[in-house]
Amino acid sequence: MGRQKILCEVRNVLLAGTRLFLPALTLITLGACARTDGAEPASITVTEVVPRQASAEGVDLSCSEDSAEPRYGYTYHGADGNRRVDGSGSLPKISPIDIRLEFVPEWIAAVAVDCGSIWAAISAQGDVSAFFLQGADATRVVIEPVSLAAGQPPLLQVSGVDVSLVEAPADSASTATHPIVIEQSGDLIWIDGQGDLVLNGGVDEIRLFVNVLPDARILQDEHQRLLMLSAPTDRYDHGVLGDGIEAGTITLVETTPEFRIAGIVAAPEGTVIEGIMPLWSDLNDDGKREIIITASDHRSGARLLVYSEAGELLASSDAIGQGYRWRHQIAVASPSEGQPPEIISVRTPHIGGSLEYFRLEGERLRLIVALEGVTSHVIGTRNLDLALAGDFDGDGQIETLLPDTPMQKLVAVQRSGDDADVDWWLPLGGTMSTNLAAVTDAKGRVSIGVGVESGKLRIWSP
Repeated sequence: MGRQKILCEVRNVLLAGTRLFLPALTLITLGACARTDGAEPASITVTEVVPRQASAEGVDLSCSEDSAEPRYGYTYHGADGNRRVDGSGSLPKISPIDIRLEFVPEWIAAVAVDCGSIWAAISAQGDVSAFFLQGADATRVVIEPVSLAAGQPPLLQVSGVDVSLVEAPADSASTATHPIVIEQSGDLIWIDGQGDLVLNGGVDEIRLFVNVLPDARILQDEHQRLLMLSAPTDRYDHGVLGDGIEAGTITLVETTPEFRIAGIVAAPEGTVIEGIMPLWSDLNDDGKREIIITASDHRSGARLLVYSEAGELLASSDAIGQGYRWRHQIAVASPSEGQPPEIISVRTPHIGGSLEYFRLEGERLRLIVALEGVTSHVIGTRNLDLALAGDFDGDGQIETLLPDTPMQKLVAVQRSGDDADVDWWLPLGGTMSTNLAAVTDAKGRVSIGVGVESGKLRIWSP
């Protein structure tokens, strides 16, 4: 067995129902966070925040002159698709705050700014609210647009004092995904209804016929290259990710010095790529990115595949062994400094999810360990962003943070040797209804946020 320890620090224990009558917040007690033995945890303070309205001059988001450079908040955390959070946190010892919303949130996105963080919540109908958080003080901020298409995921952009969701400049753009901005050049990239990839830098519009998956997330790297799933197909009718369409290929696009297709990788014959984006990360520590996908078929179900950017198949996991069984790749992360990177995935998140850790060994992805009782996806939705990897408690080890099967709490799973154990957990005060979001401030401190079905945004922030 792995380490069993209690990290939760009992603080400010209050009588149930105690209230402090302050104009902007209420303090309540709620079960919290950190026993690995399944016992009911100690109580900590939850601060319920009533956001204030900004003044007529708006909200000053800057504490320095360096805040004008745009910053972006993705639902999948990293521009390259890896849900690996930099920095370190102080969970589970800090207490959360709850921001009451006027709707049930379906998506959230967040960006760290000089003096705090910006959090945006979006409902299933496309309603949008945004807040500037400093400590336990939340202020509403103006955000444009005030609504998105129903079900559309957001990309949050903060530039100086301007807070916005990135929009495509045409009605023909796919609303099953969002545009992206190439962070080095500022060029806008979006998918139209015909599967074309469109580059709009504000002057000229350039189109590439890529046949992009309509709900594909467009990934980008430090060289202004793009990676996305393409060649939609209905030959595998599992249909658990929002529709019955999956991808047949992966397309790599260069945007400089010219906008062109640089390579296409096809899924193995008879399979589809079951997902809406790859992982694009250096898995073998050779300084080059690998492409990681889930390939599925009717007979064997899902397996993880690792490709080079040139399209060479480098490694494969074993298949689940039964069709219509999915494997959801989450992140690439090393358990601790000096350890080899591992692929973190969840097997069958809809029917008794199992958190898995794979290591590259030659041409094989070897399953190191698995842990039952978690999930990373709600069947029938396009929200594949319910889990993150990072050092969330500041101990120098990487935890995987994701919901338990009922989606009533977040569990932090830590790797040690060939084991994986629940190190601590956080109650959500309801059922999780959004992706899991994180920001890292200039001091390297991590904040975590999640939306809950009762109509609130719960944030743990140092």
